[in-house]
Amino acid sequence: MKYKFKKYRHELSDGEVFIEYGVDRDSLSDDNKSLYHITWHGWTSQNIQSIIDKTNALMNEEVYEYQVEGSDLFILIDKSYASFFDWRTKKETEDFYLTKDEFISFMQDFKKFIEENS
Repeated sequence: MKYKFKKYRHELSDGEVFIEYGVDRDSLSDDNKSLYHITWHGWTSQNIQSIIDKTNALMNEEVYEYQVEGSDLFILIDKSYASFFDWRTKKETEDFYLTKDEFISFMQDFKKFIEENS
């Protein structure tokens, strides 16, 4: 899967600025376009590490569910796969999935991006 991380800068009408971290929508294929909705202003390296740790700790039939705050993106993770569901689509199955190893790699890359751009 190809992707490029992006830092989004938003300036509100009162002059306040906030930053969101996520994936550049244009870098994604149509198959995984919903990954764009991982973009959020609250990402920290600590909460990404927590997701990585909880994913790595999964055993047997355990499932870890993660809802990206402020988004309709829901991630369902088991010991083999991370399935991504975007509630805005009409699909009844996942929008796309990554193997557990691909998901961990993506999250580690995302964590590094945030550390370098915060």
